[in-house]
Amino acid sequence: MAAIIDDLHQDHVNAAQVLKIAERTLGSVEAGEDADFSLLEDAMRYITGYSDTHHHPVEDIVFRQLRKRSPQMAAEIDAIAAEHDSIIMKGKRFLDSVAAVEEGALVPRSALVNRGREYLSTLSKHMDLEESTLFPAAATMLDESDWESVSKRIDCRPDPLFGTSLDEDYRRLWKLIQLHDRD
Repeated sequence: MAAIIDDLHQDHVNAAQVLKIAERTLGSVEAGEDADFSLLEDAMRYITGYSDTHHHPVEDIVFRQLRKRSPQMAAEIDAIAAEHDSIIMKGKRFLDSVAAVEEGALVPRSALVNRGREYLSTLSKHMDLEESTLFPAAATMLDESDWESVSKRIDCRPDPLFGTSLDEDYRRLWKLIQLHDRD
């Protein structure tokens, strides 16, 4: 059942591709260049829509199971769970700012850039920590019965951007990802 960890890892790989697009767009905003706020909004809607509502809850289930198996990791696991809440809040705040710009609101560039940078940095560091510590621990410490328990509690939901069926709302984002994969 380490396939669950493989899926979570792939979600991180996929999210990193979307975050690169958000980072490039945010760089344009910061430089005072024309920026594609619609694309930035799509990227953030994907991250907050899929990661926050599916990916993080699956991680939380895996990490709770890991906590039972390895109580000495409790502090690390609790910190990651708290980060999930913080990431969700920061992501929503940044998405709201981007959506407001898209709707014609005047949002100070520095506020938008700061929210974006804080969010992107927090999420990147968070994923790095999970990849370097918690995923390997779960893969080695959880046994088949643990993975069966985890599997029964997760709600499998297709990825609307990288899954088997592309959600039409993300077609432009998907094309850009494919274009940058060739670079």
